[in-house]
Amino acid sequence: MRSIASLAALFATDTVVCQPIQATPVAGATLVVCAAEIEGVAVDVGTALISSGAAFAATLPSGLPASAAYAVAETTAKEGRSGLWAGHFEHPVGLLRGR
Repeated sequence: MRSIASLAALFATDTVVCQPIQATPVAGATLVVCAAEIEGVAVDVGTALISSGAAFAATLPSGLPASAAYAVAETTAKEGRSGLWAGHFEHPVGLLRGR
């Protein structure tokens, strides 16, 4: 799920379902997982975007990942120099946490 066409397919589907992954909001935000149905297969939108390097994995105020699966997807994209990771920059989490 690394091509632009694959990512576009995520947003072209009429079937996107989102579910909260925590009972209580974290730092004022409710974390959700969204899935798009493509050709009968549910695809996690976050994983697709993060693993392609088109998005970053969410973190908790502590700096820990909000989702272990998304952290793995981000590491995979970073190691593969995919998308945003093809260049050099300071990770947004570091900027937000004042590092």
